[in-house]
Amino acid sequence: LIGASGQQFRLQPSKGTHLTVPLDAVGVRAVVSAYTITGRNTFVRPWGEDLAIIGTTDGPWDGPRSQPVGSESDLEELLETINGLLRRPVHPDDVLSTWAGLRPLVQPGSRTGQGTRDVSRRHATIQSPGLVSLVGGKLTAYRAMAEDATDAAIGQLGMRPMPCRTATLELDGATADTGPAAVDRLVARHGLARSTARHLLRRYGSNAAAVLEPCAAAPDLLEPLHPDRPDIRAEVPYAVRYQLARSVDDILHRRTRLALQLRDQAAAVRQQVEVLLIDELGRIGSSNAGAGDAA
Repeated sequence: LIGASGQQFRLQPSKGTHLTVPLDAVGVRAVVSAYTITGRNTFVRPWGEDLAIIGTTDGPWDGPRSQPVGSESDLEELLETINGLLRRPVHPDDVLSTWAGLRPLVQPGSRTGQGTRDVSRRHATIQSPGLVSLVGGKLTAYRAMAEDATDAAIGQLGMRPMPCRTATLELDGATADTGPAAVDRLVARHGLARSTARHLLRRYGSNAAAVLEPCAAAPDLLEPLHPDRPDIRAEVPYAVRYQLARSVDDILHRRTRLALQLRDQAAAVRQQVEVLLIDELGRIGSSNAGAGDAA
């Protein structure tokens, strides 16, 4: 990759592996974080009411970029490091799932073999006439990346720049009341378990009402997708209609996260998710066809 100034960039995928464990297994209910002697940050972070995440590894990945996987050595490395911070060690049998993602690190110049821990996590904006590209960066910096890309596009178009609002712009659903009174209202209105009501408010905020709307006509949508998790069937059609989910993996990995929370990688719920997904896609197709006929 070559930037506008002629500077060369090389992308180095770096794999980060995480573990999901029961919260009780780590014996803490707060974030625990420490830097190892190699400079890597290792942490335990509570996830929801009953789970915790242990992370993360950092090393070059040369395998298929669409399918990074955590290895047995990753698991051993993480447990060895984190158990040095905890009073009660986490055992491999405590691990519910092992999962990994890739960091697209920007490596200046053409050097090879550089350790990924030494490569900047910053993104780079690369421009050519009529095209603005972002390379590198982290998901947690998406707002800054979007701002830089928009500023570059505005500059190319010769438009007058305006103050950017992204730093203070709230996410969709962020204005909800998630306190005990709001939980009580959902429980009373829909007959939900309190854990499910809390889950819906924390995940969807003020959009929880839209998740539950079809349940009046289809009460079976209030049923849990899995007996060990608070996620309900209504979250599948919501993900399809409002979050652009188009596959079972979209829903299990990137919407509900059940594939990261269950020991069987959510295999036990795949079939019912697939049925709900197909039904909702059919409804969307029918409504779009009706709109086309009306037009």
